[in-house]
Amino acid sequence: MKMISFFNQRLKLFTIWDIKLVQLAAMFVLIVLIKFFPQIITLNI
Repeated sequence: MKMISFFNQRLKLFTIWDIKLVQLAAMFVLIVLIKFFPQIITLNI
């Protein structure tokens, strides 16, 4: 539980810029994955 409370405290220090930067990085990783593995788009779950 100590680790969870530590990360909760760290998360409170994030600003909107930090969150949007993480979102942008995640979208970039997703685009790279789709470029390397186009079969991902046609998966039926």
